[in-house]
Amino acid sequence: MAGLYCMIYALTPLLAFGVMPVSFVALPLFFIAGAKKEDLPGFLTSALAGVAWGCLYLWLIGLLTGAGLPLAVAFGLVLFVCTAALCAFHFIVTNKNVFNKVPMMFGALACTFMQGDILTSPHKWWVLILTLCMGVLLAYLCQCGTLLLGEDGRWKFFGKGK
Repeated sequence: MAGLYCMIYALTPLLAFGVMPVSFVALPLFFIAGAKKEDLPGFLTSALAGVAWGCLYLWLIGLLTGAGLPLAVAFGLVLFVCTAALCAFHFIVTNKNVFNKVPMMFGALACTFMQGDILTSPHKWWVLILTLCMGVLLAYLCQCGTLLLGEDGRWKFFGKGK
């Protein structure tokens, strides 16, 4: 399934943005959480929230370094304050709605950091969000594919697999 996904992705204009690997950040996070269909909306919206948080982190780091703070101090300060805010907000305030998958947010946040120029290239936000969401959907499709396997790991086709 992942090979087919990569082949199709490579045929789209998205490939030019160099973010296809972030699909494989979203995929294991969905699996680790149990890969339940009812969690799908929460993972998709949390990917969006994670990119937004990542952009906020980067913007604040830029703001503080522009004000003269050394990069290490700005980075540490922003990570401390924003991570505390992210956890408090999403574990306490939004824990019952679709913005409740904090591990997905941190995965998306890390992917946002990896992009580097995302604040100067806003079109990358949407490509990053789309690719993260496609990674979650790929994980869901892979999970659905396990229904075709027996308990022994063999295909259920033609009476095979237990």
